[in-house]
Amino acid sequence: MPILTNVETSMPPPQGMRVPARPEELDPVWLSACLRHAGVLGEGERVQACELQRVGEGGGFAGQIYRIALRYEPAVASAPASLIAKFASAHAPTREMMGVFDAYAREVRFYRELAAEIGLGTPRCFFAHYDKAEELFCLVLEDLAPAETAPREQGYSLEQAQLVLEQLAVMHARFWNRVDQLQWLVLDDHLFAMVRERFLTGVPRFVARYGRDYPTLSRVARRFELFFAGDEVTAESRRPPLTLAHNDMHIDNVFLPTARGGRFAVVDWQSVAISRQGTNDVARVLCMSLRPELRRRHTGALLRHYHRALEAHGVRGYSLPALHYRYRQELVAAVVITILAFDSLDFAGHEDDAPRLIATRVDAALADGHVAPLLAVLSVWLRFRRWLRKLFALG
Repeated sequence: MPILTNVETSMPPPQGMRVPARPEELDPVWLSACLRHAGVLGEGERVQACELQRVGEGGGFAGQIYRIALRYEPAVASAPASLIAKFASAHAPTREMMGVFDAYAREVRFYRELAAEIGLGTPRCFFAHYDKAEELFCLVLEDLAPAETAPREQGYSLEQAQLVLEQLAVMHARFWNRVDQLQWLVLDDHLFAMVRERFLTGVPRFVARYGRDYPTLSRVARRFELFFAGDEVTAESRRPPLTLAHNDMHIDNVFLPTARGGRFAVVDWQSVAISRQGTNDVARVLCMSLRPELRRRHTGALLRHYHRALEAHGVRGYSLPALHYRYRQELVAAVVITILAFDSLDFAGHEDDAPRLIATRVDAALADGHVAPLLAVLSVWLRFRRWLRKLFALG
């Protein structure tokens, strides 16, 4: 799998220095070299001082994110007043999971090779480095302020949700059945096997700890164990049409313009992958980023809005009923990611209960979509299908 190889930095570190592995290793000398290489600073210009502040409290579960306030000597009006730096998580189980799924390498390679091609706003990347052997991960990105993420508790307004879906449709349409050059983003059998193993071992722990809090989510996870234990899910995910998907479209990963300015942009590309129809992104916007009462009133209208945007950008032969059906399927994918997240990610210090808010919304979407009864019916068909396959194999 190509992504497993080291992704070397496109900028050699300053002489005698390493690429920073932790936030405290950032200093004016290294930042000057970084911005000079990116064409932001000239030879006679430098970062005179920098000040780091942790950001993403209640978010950034998979890594450490810092805002860097910069002071230049001499003053450089065209240089950014601040940057965002991103490092691997200090939480060992999280870091281990991210390594298993090549998430850090995936994000670095995305910024180096793909960000400019997707038709969707992303932060400018000044530096991207990943070294698997040394477990080094460092991104230096544009600070998107004054753009902001929407408040989690409030969720998207109807207009904001429409904007996000319109933007996603641009990317999905651009790569619709055009993914031959993106084989490094295919989720291969090895990766599926790891996801399956972690899900199947994580479900009992999740149900034992959170079953009363999220009864529908727990019930769907239990029923989905049967499906994930075979190869049907893998085969279904690879059926065309295939496209490029972000695969982690929760509310903290989307920056929206504000009255003070800014632009639309999507961050955290650690889960980017080839996806069937891209509907995983749509399902996450609806079930994780909208208040349940708003989602209930407008799911049909939002799916129509997204479908029209796909057609406006050239997608043909994909019906609205097919989108509705695929949306219900992808609600189950939200169950898988929730189980993996609660089992592996570091939620310490997130007193605002962002993970619980997301799980509550997923639980409500599953109940509204009657996913558990649907899986119960489908499980009968699945057992019969497996019995037939076994019977013919024996024959």
